[in-house]
Amino acid sequence: AGGPGRAEAADAEMIRTRWEEVLEAAKRSRRATWALVGPNSRPGTVSGGVFTLLFAAPGLVGAFENGGHGPIFSAALHQALGLRLEVHAIVAGDDGPESPGGPGGSGGPHGPGGPGGAPAGAGEASAPGRDVGHTTGLGGSQGSYGGTPDAGPGGAVPQARAFDSAGSAAGG
Repeated sequence: AGGPGRAEAADAEMIRTRWEEVLEAAKRSRRATWALVGPNSRPGTVSGGVFTLLFAAPGLVGAFENGGHGPIFSAALHQALGLRLEVHAIVAGDDGPESPGGPGGSGGPHGPGGPGGAPAGAGEASAPGRDVGHTTGLGGSQGSYGGTPDAGPGGAVPQARAFDSAGSAAGG
């Protein structure tokens, strides 16, 4: 009766010990699976022919489960270690995936990278202007330096223009 439990524990330990080999096999099969699993998960347990992959967030679990990564990672386990296991992802510390609507945020983290690209070339030419502030309009966006009694409505227009021009520069 203790045999299958010990075998599963040994399989889980082998997966933990040789985790990098499994990740390399996944990378050879499908880079998207490797990119999702490698930095975002850690090996869990083996029970009843199922290997549990532990993720830190429900959205990552949803991306794994709904993105077709389970069979790819199962094949990687077999290729690297000779184990034939089904692979399921859960949030670390949970009993199981309970949020069926998770995979909605796959494009979100790309936003902050935009403003750094195009303005860098223009930033070299206007670096002295940044210290002054008023020549580039950055000082005017604060509203209190506008000098007009209508700083509220008048201040909102330069702010919107500043964001629009930054957005246009980053998008182009």
